Amino acid sequence: MKAVSGVIIIIIMLLISVSLAGLAYMFITATATETMQSGTEIIEHTTSSVLSRMKIDSIADNIIYIRNIGSVDLTNFSLFVNNRNVNFLAPDSIAPGEIGKIIVYDVISEGDDIKVTSARGTIALQKAPDPCNSPSVVLCLRFDEGSGTVTRDSSKYGNDFDILGMNNNISWVNGKVNSGLRIGYPNQLSTGCLNQQGGIFNSTMLSENIKILPSKQFSIALWVNYTSSRSGTLFHLSTDQTAPGFRGFYFYTDRVNAANNSGQNNFVSFTNSLPLMNWNYIVYVFDNEITHTHSIYANGNLMATSNIYGGFGNINGIYIGVYLPSCVDATNRNVLDEVRIYNKAIY
Repeated sequence: MKAVSGVIIIIIMLLISVSLAGLAYMFITATATETMQSGTEIIEHTTSSVLSRMKIDSIADNIIYIRNIGSVDLTNFSLFVNNRNVNFLAPDSIAPGEIGKIIVYDVISEGDDIKVTSARGTIALQKAPDPCNSPSVVLCLRFDEGSGTVTRDSSKYGNDFDILGMNNNISWVNGKVNSGLRIGYPNQLSTGCLNQQGGIFNSTMLSENIKILPSKQFSIALWVNYTSSRSGTLFHLSTDQTAPGFRGFYFYTDRVNAANNSGQNNFVSFTNSLPLMNWNYIVYVFDNEITHTHSIYANGNLMATSNIYGGFGNINGIYIGVYLPSCVDATNRNVLDEVRIYNKAIY
């Protein structure tokens, strides 16, 4: 009986082996059939997906740094924030061992789920840090208060802003994220914006790290909704340098004027045809250290760039939504949100 049992066990094992071989043959046959229908791409995809690996190295300043820790190039990226497709700019490929950067043209908030995928089936996941805690952010205004006459700076420098003209020319409304500020509504701002009847908000108690920005690099990033027109000042960095008609950096809806120590204008301008009633991500980049250019981006697209020259002084005041001291070019019914200043060129 023992011998017979041993024979039975051997027969059972042989049957199992044959069955597994059949399953393997079926699997291979199914794969081969699919490959025949669509060419060799599936074999390449199946093989490479095992070899392609990536991870999120870090997230800072709306840039996601991707490290290729696999053995083949990473290509054709997709980006999701909280399972939602967002606009971004990515390199064509990232070689093994290299780090590439994906620039995000949307709001990233602390705790957001970031997912990056590549064409070869690789997925990288990470929780986003608080962008206002980035070492390069020197001003971060979220406008999430929704009421009151002060908006808090969420960067480590704490340059909180007093809001002038609330309930007259400025109102809390829905923003890109939570609340935002509508400028010049219900009344359009005018030359009276320095008195109590009008105005925007300003900060003149600035840290030294902000005052010296024009000597090297800085960037201004904000969201704007042109609700009825594409006119008016978005941002003004006042400095001790002047030129005819303005002083410092005059950030209008379609241009930036930068006053240098020669008293001349360093212009960069573009034709603003951005859609009304939509949120647009506007970035101004000033580089007085490496490229000696300044540029304007809208929704990830380079709109214009121009050379700069000379010295630009120190910042002595920041005004949002209006140009001071004249206020003749105040923004008209635009809604602003998520304003940040960086101490470097972020693109």
